[in-house]
Amino acid sequence: GILQQIAQQPARVQRVARQVPPPDVRAGLGLDEHEEVVEIIRTWTQAGKPAILERVYVPGVEVADVAYAAAEDRTLYEQIERQRGVRITRAESVLRACVLTTDIAEQLQVMGDATGFQVERRTYAGDTLVELRYTYIASARYDFQVTLSRSQLLPASV
Repeated sequence: GILQQIAQQPARVQRVARQVPPPDVRAGLGLDEHEEVVEIIRTWTQAGKPAILERVYVPGVEVADVAYAAAEDRTLYEQIERQRGVRITRAESVLRACVLTTDIAEQLQVMGDATGFQVERRTYAGDTLVELRYTYIASARYDFQVTLSRSQLLPASV
């Protein structure tokens, strides 16, 4: 679909900085109150307007080590593996409908109480969480379609 096409383009990196993350991110990553992460904020555009906003939080690395890799997932994951000495083994994603915060709505250039979708992605090396990512899409611009097919491997019901 259109979002997949957009996401295949390189992202526009808005910010790469070391900081103490917000409380929900800190809790999600299991960090202590003053532990810092590298935050990457990036966007993808469609027809000159922001279509996707993403906030990526990576503990245990330095800004200089990931700044040049921030625009592409593959390169970013290679840097995380190299810097932390781990191998990324899996990622889990959850799609949620949400009301966009004022900050996110402004960055996506939508007005009012805009609704959207949030994809929360947790990336692991074994059982260790190495990245927490939030992707936001304004729902007024896009529809999501899911097709579920019955597997040919399932036995027929009686």
